Amino acid sequence: MQRDDIKWPQKTREMHNHHIDSTIWNDFEFRDGDVIVASWPKSGTTWTQQLVGQIVTNGAPGLDIAHISPWLDLRVPPAPVKLGALAKAQGRRFLKTHLPVDALVYSKVAKYVYIGRDGRDVVWSLFHHPPHEGERHVVRHAQQHAGACRRADAAAAGDRPRVF
Repeated sequence: MQRDDIKWPQKTREMHNHHIDSTIWNDFEFRDGDVIVASWPKSGTTWTQQLVGQIVTNGAPGLDIAHISPWLDLRVPPAPVKLGALAKAQGRRFLKTHLPVDALVYSKVAKYVYIGRDGRDVVWSLFHHPPHEGERHVVRHAQQHAGACRRADAAAAGDRPRVF
């Protein structure tokens, strides 16, 4: 199959909640060789970023992953700050996202690393995630996420039913 024959993913919706804003990807300028590390939260994203960072930098010690590999769709710092810093970045860039593929701008020049983790492990990791450890945090997080997803899906779908 030729590369032109592949049906590439298309962004079909925006996602906004208390943590993320997917619209920043609309203004992000991809470069050849960019690496996007994508996963559901608490699935090993930061660990994978560290591995990718070690590969990209040939094992440079003391990498500040949060600084050199930002979570692009996180609402802070503001989009212009992140986009400006990434535009000035030298060398190969690698970024983090927790967006689903239908809320992410997809580029043929980037490489994508997707991390999948057993949902039971994700919940257990969230349960022990500081500073809000425990059952109440897990339940509250699940309720907030479900509500935000329902609102975003309803806004994106209009009157159309949304199929997952």
